[in-house]
Amino acid sequence: AQGALQVRWVVGFSRGKDVAALLARLVQAGDVVWAVPFAKPQEMPWISCEQPEAIAEAVQKLGMDGVAVEVFGALGEAVDRLAGDQLDGYLNVICGSLYLVSDVYRVLQVEPFPADPEL
Repeated sequence: AQGALQVRWVVGFSRGKDVAALLARLVQAGDVVWAVPFAKPQEMPWISCEQPEAIAEAVQKLGMDGVAVEVFGALGEAVDRLAGDQLDGYLNVICGSLYLVSDVYRVLQVEPFPADPEL
């Protein structure tokens, strides 16, 4: 619909998730999808991210008009681009795996919980 809010989805998923089904519920015509990887969690070798190229392919298979897809090699690259695109009118949403959220905190140098000196 004209005047509808356009969203830029920065997404990264764990391997094995139904990426197409998840994105079908989120992405609308006119949105932008940036596919990113997340870092392999320490001491969890069984966890891996879906490749950004596979996420992009899942978006394209949705067959929605006017959905732009871009692949990034690292979350930091997407964050750097967001810093330069702040006034382009998109609502920026980072979503997907909680491992991606962990990377967001690391890349943005956010400490969600204060360090407890007694621990």
